[in-house]
Amino acid sequence: MYRPKRPIDADNYMFIHCTYIYSKKERSKGYGPILIKEAETEAKVKGMDGLCVMTSTGGWLANKTLFEMNYPGTILSLY
Repeated sequence: MYRPKRPIDADNYMFIHCTYIYSKKERSKGYGPILIKEAETEAKVKGMDGLCVMTSTGGWLANKTLFEMNYPGTILSLY
């Protein structure tokens, strides 16, 4: 079984370390939800229980809004 080398305890979940669209001109075009849906599909095909993601309120990681918009009511926040 694959285990990410991060302080996350999420056995059998696909871990997304970061979600980032590099080019600013390509942001806000709906690519984030497409990438998340593809990851979710891959996790299901592999028999995983779901997705686990890391977000940030600053810096270059996507914030939790991207995931809240696509999965309302299913987000567990630890901080």
